[in-house]
Amino acid sequence: MAAGLTGIWAVRILLLRDRVIAIWALVVSVVFGCWFAFQHDQRQQRTLPEMTNTTVQLRVQPDDVLVGPDSVQVKGRLPTGQLVTGQYYVGEGEKPEPQWRVMKTSVMTVAGDIQQFAPATNVNEFDYGEYQRQNGVFNRVKISRLVAVRPAVPRTLWQSWLNGCHAIRQRLILQTKRLPPLLAMYVQGLFLGFRADNFYDNLSAVTDLGLIHLFSISGFHVVWLTALVAFVLKRLRCSETMVNVILILVLPSYYILAGAAPSLLRAILVSMLVIIAALAGWKISPLTLWGLSLMLALIWYPALLMQLGGQLSYALAFALIFVEGRSAFAKTMLLNLVSLPFVLYHVYQWHIWSLLANLLILPVFSWLIFPVTLIGAVVGLKFPMLAQMCDHLLGWFTRALDAIAAMPGMITFGKPHILLVIALVVLTLLLLAGRHQRQVIIGLTAVYTLAFMLIHFPVKGEVTFF
Repeated sequence: MAAGLTGIWAVRILLLRDRVIAIWALVVSVVFGCWFAFQHDQRQQRTLPEMTNTTVQLRVQPDDVLVGPDSVQVKGRLPTGQLVTGQYYVGEGEKPEPQWRVMKTSVMTVAGDIQQFAPATNVNEFDYGEYQRQNGVFNRVKISRLVAVRPAVPRTLWQSWLNGCHAIRQRLILQTKRLPPLLAMYVQGLFLGFRADNFYDNLSAVTDLGLIHLFSISGFHVVWLTALVAFVLKRLRCSETMVNVILILVLPSYYILAGAAPSLLRAILVSMLVIIAALAGWKISPLTLWGLSLMLALIWYPALLMQLGGQLSYALAFALIFVEGRSAFAKTMLLNLVSLPFVLYHVYQWHIWSLLANLLILPVFSWLIFPVTLIGAVVGLKFPMLAQMCDHLLGWFTRALDAIAAMPGMITFGKPHILLVIALVVLTLLLLAGRHQRQVIIGLTAVYTLAFMLIHFPVKGEVTFF
């Protein structure tokens, strides 16, 4: 998918017939090609050989230790710098030791087996190991026991700031668990980037209707944050320059507090670039901001465009530049068309009511659900009655989504061929550009039909053994 998007970009550059832009594009391509090659080489070097009955030290952040009723999931860094995940399961009738519950950055000494991730065993099965490798995790530790836990001592100011942000996030997650169940789930998902184990069970309609983007912390949340901080600071009579400087310091901290999601990275980078441009007196077009944020994000997170979240984040942000000024219905229609090829390639299904749900639910979510969740998060612990009211309102909203999702209309499309996905993306971009719309719509219909027919009426048969 990422290679296909790169090909579309290269064709677009060539069609401009601008030598200067072509040279810059070539330079950028070479630089990022070397960067990706270096990352690939590092990926091989960071993969550890499998070892049994060994003892390792893990430097862990408190919000990366998930303690369940009978298991512990942990992510930490070895002394050599490799990032690993760990799983610990207790015996029947037992509970994890209290030492697992840490409130600040700690060094855990654990005994167990270092393993590599098992590959996906079926075609088109979700490859958990590859997903972890894209996130910089190359090994897992099957933990047999916890040997010791001690506080980690920060060596630099950067580590102190990072550890402090993670400690605050852990405290906030624990505080929200005292709220009513549904309100807690909304607060954790919307503001802290934390999804409980039962999130997808209780909010299955959100994924079925393609509304999961509402719970992906992104530009919408950053706009709220910057507007709120700017409002408070201006009330305190801070100058515009002081407000911008404080925002530049606040935004990276919020990135950590909100779970450091790929979708949030784009929004944070764009906001910081806008603020820096305002301080320097520069004028930057939306398309330039989009491109700069993508390049910076790929430096920080090279596998960004390999995942659905990164693809949707930048594809929809790109589309928003071109749908500005159109009606709400036209915007929703076009944005759904932009996201559809990516959703089908990764999720394999689509609900026909998702368009209507996005059109109707988004305003309600923006002007009612989000503020209600924010109020419940801020004052819910001090005013339990108000928290219960917020929880009931969110319950009505969730049940309404369940009713829509229960209506017939879920289409199991299947995974289209990558070449057809690229064709769909190109045709959708042409539709955004407003050129030859009738021919483009006919082309989109034909390609979607072809993709569906090739999956459900294949030329070659297949036998599956269970």
